Formats: sequence, structure tokens, C-alpha cells
Amino acid sequence: MGKIITYITVCLNADKNISQCIKSIIQQKTSEIEYIIIDGNSSDKTHEIIESFNEKIDFYKSENDEGVYHAMNKALNYANGEFICFINADDWLEEFTVKKIIENYNDLKNYDIFYGDQNIFEKDKKLYKSKGDHKFLNYFMSIPHQSAYVKKKIYEKIIYDVEYKISADYDLFLKLKKLNKLFKKLNFTFSNFRINGMSANKKVSSREFLIIQKKYNLSIIAYINYILRYRNFDCFKN
Repeated sequence: MGKIITYITVCLNADKNISQCIKSIIQQKTSEIEYIIIDGNSSDKTHEIIESFNEKIDFYKSENDEGVYHAMNKALNYANGEFICFINADDWLEEFTVKKIIENYNDLKNYDIFYGDQNIFEKDKKLYKSKGDHKFLNYFMSIPHQSAYVKKKIYEKIIYDVEYKISADYDLFLKLKKLNKLFKKLNFTFSNFRINGMSANKKVSSREFLIIQKKYNLSIIAYINYILRYRNFDCFKN
């Protein structure tokens, strides 16, 4: 059997948390799993940490890039898995994620995207669980990116828009929904997301959210969704 999943981590100066990220993947690694790391030429100890796991990483490259989504698009060129999942350096895979996916693979292979839930952390404190549901993509980013697995053949035609700083994942998932791609929700928690860096920048995220909304919806709908989202509307906490 070939590679079922390729996990990809793109990073820059991530020595604080990347070890946890890498361990969470390689501890579950089987012959069906591939792991790729693309580093943006870090100036801290990120390179040394990655090198210490060299035997368990299938492909690693460190060079300058033009931002996170440029690095992600570049990484796709080296991926061999049927499904691709991006795990940020600050985040980590939930225990038994790979086992659950392999057990359900015969059903999952018929879908374009499958996904699960995600725990949200601030530093080392769990805040809540983000419950994914693609039915709400028209309104906001309702799928946890680190818990989403997209078929590689989709990325051969559609990649991340590098014009966005932090919201190209939402743009991509909403585009796939509008194209009637097949989504599958699994009732498992696949990953853990640590609030940090650009993803926590509300000013940037709100501006990009409105741009994406207006791209795919009528203007009045876009503004309604914008108001709802940025008045702390969130039905995905428990």
C-alpha cells in the first residue's frame, strides 16, 4: 500500500514548540504515513531540533520563502500521500489520530475532504473544543485546518492563495464547498491548536474574512456574516 497521509509542517523560528509537534506525528508514524517539514531558513534552534529527528522525517528543506502559504504550496510538490494534512509547528496531533483514520480508510477514500474536531489551547491550558462542521463554511471558517485532510489530487488543481496572510485556508475550503466537493465529518478529535502568532491577529483576520465573504457571497450576506462573526458569535465551543 502506498502513502495514505502526508503530514506537512511549515515553520520559521519555531524552536519553542516544534519538538512537541514533531513527536506527536512520528510517534504515530506507520508505513502508510509520510512526514514533510519545510523551514523558512530559521535563525533560532529550529534547524537543530528538526535534524535531531532526521531518521523519522521523510523530507526536510530549509530555505527562504515568501510566507506561510507560499511554503505550504511548495511543500505540496514533495507530497506523495493520498490525503494531505498541515500541522503548524505550534500545534500537535491528538493521540491515536492515525489509528482512527486507518481504521476508517475504506470509507474515507471516497471523499475529497475529511476532518474531525480540534482542542484549542492558550499556552498549555485547554480553552475549549472546536467542533468542525462544513455546513457552516458559508458563514465562517468552520473546519479546523489542522484536523482536515484534503486529497492531493485537489491540490494539483487548487492551491493556497498567497495574497492572504492568515486566511487562505478558509478561502480554499469555501471554494471547495462551492465546487460541491465531498466533505466527511468524523466524530473524533484529531489535533490540538495553540493560539499564537498571526492566527490570533483579529485585525488581519477580520479584513481577510470580509474579502473572502464578498468573493463568494452577495455583499449584504457578506456583511451580515462579518457582523455575526466579529461580535463573538461562535456556536462551536463546549
